Amino acid sequence: MVDFGSITEAYSHVTRAGTPSYLAPERFDLAPITEQTEIYAIGVTLYESLTGKFPFGEIEPFQNPSFEKTPKHPIKFNPKIPNWLESIILRAIETNTDKRYHNYSEMLYEIQNPSKVKPYFDKNLSFIERNEMMVYKVGFITMFILNILQILL
Repeated sequence: MVDFGSITEAYSHVTRAGTPSYLAPERFDLAPITEQTEIYAIGVTLYESLTGKFPFGEIEPFQNPSFEKTPKHPIKFNPKIPNWLESIILRAIETNTDKRYHNYSEMLYEIQNPSKVKPYFDKNLSFIERNEMMVYKVGFITMFILNILQILL
């Protein structure tokens, strides 16, 4: 997988070559291309392929986007995405480079070993947003128990 928009980067580190929607946030500050910036592009490609949307919306060449908002989890657009793959995608498109995969082998290992993928939780999301289904289940069970108690009493 190659983004031919970044081909000029081989000789220049002062340009922002590449397709904007696939560029890692640090590339907008003219940071050099690294394994992590390419992993970000792979993550965006997976996100878009599986959801039909870009994680941070489509970015035009003249824009200087803000990556402050957390992208919606891909599973919200496509419930057929397995949880382990969603975790890989979210880690690959993490805007904080410390939380993103540091090298290809790390990401490849998780793709090849889905049972070892740890769930990816965005710390910026509230408990309810991270555990939406659990909240509904607890609410349903609580209402069910209250209805049973009301019938019995």
